[in-house]
Amino acid sequence: MRDSMASFWWESVTGPATVVTRTVSLLGEAQCVAIRRPCHLPWEDKFRDAVIEGLRRQQSTRKLLIEVVEDGRSTSPEEVLPSYALDDEALSWRPHRESLAAFLRRTRALQGLLIWVRNLDTDGARKWAEVCGGMKQASAADGVILLECPDVHLAGVSEVRYASLVSEYASRLLCSTIADSTLPPSSTDERKDYTAALLSRLCEGDAELALSLSEVYRPGLDEPLDAMVRLFKEMNELSEKWYIHVWEAQLECLFPILESERLRIVDRHANQLDELCAEGLTDAFDEPVKSRYDIEIGTLYWLSNGSCPYRMRLRDCDESEQTRIGVLRDCRNSLAHRHIVSEEIIRQIVGY
Repeated sequence: MRDSMASFWWESVTGPATVVTRTVSLLGEAQCVAIRRPCHLPWEDKFRDAVIEGLRRQQSTRKLLIEVVEDGRSTSPEEVLPSYALDDEALSWRPHRESLAAFLRRTRALQGLLIWVRNLDTDGARKWAEVCGGMKQASAADGVILLECPDVHLAGVSEVRYASLVSEYASRLLCSTIADSTLPPSSTDERKDYTAALLSRLCEGDAELALSLSEVYRPGLDEPLDAMVRLFKEMNELSEKWYIHVWEAQLECLFPILESERLRIVDRHANQLDELCAEGLTDAFDEPVKSRYDIEIGTLYWLSNGSCPYRMRLRDCDESEQTRIGVLRDCRNSLAHRHIVSEEIIRQIVGY
């Protein structure tokens, strides 16, 4: 499944696929390119394969020979690029007389080459970008340079910024696909939506981490924080942040369900509730309730159980509905007080 998810991420999800296509397109236009990427790029090898495949499909770049500089942090352009010139020309370069970019233009040392520099830090990226800014290629065949660097602006090079193209929505789309692929076919749509929200929020957009979490998290059986501990082997300083992310996912997915069910209950008992409102029904703060649609789930719970005066008790509310209203109330109260709802309650609300 990892291979299929990696392919889906880089080939079908709009943001990541745009990173690939824009990189390939700019290189084809004889522009040196800096990919401003996060430290943990999802499926790094698959990303590079996708770029290479794109280059091979494009007329202007299909014949380029790709030379990889793997350790960009410790390798300067002055150490690498002169070696691509003919031996006598390479030995003739004097940095104090001629810039490296001018030397490359004069000797056409990079003709037919794509120099792909990986694992750059900020200082190294700026040095390479300075050389790129001095190169003037008529076509990609004159040689181009591709930099994988931190998310920092570089002058003199065309930029493809991962963070501006890959949004939270892209991660959510992938997580929805993961949920569809891993949950039983009988799972409810609400369970799938909740699982996708959990994976996306807990992993903060890291698509590869979301897939790893899906492999240890068992929806309907596990508490999500327990799954995170199994994945990371320990509960560390991130635990508070994880807690908030779970609460955010529950708030996003459960509150609409709670409100929808509240309105259905209100409509089911419309006649009696209208009568109670007309007779002066008040809420938990002793404020008059003017419309049945303003009746909160806590008031509905009070009207449905034995603590309510008999004359006000919902006449057609059977035991199963009373239990359901109680579950909805407990869930609402937990979320309203910034508490995580247990998986047991989640199962009762979104199913499995």
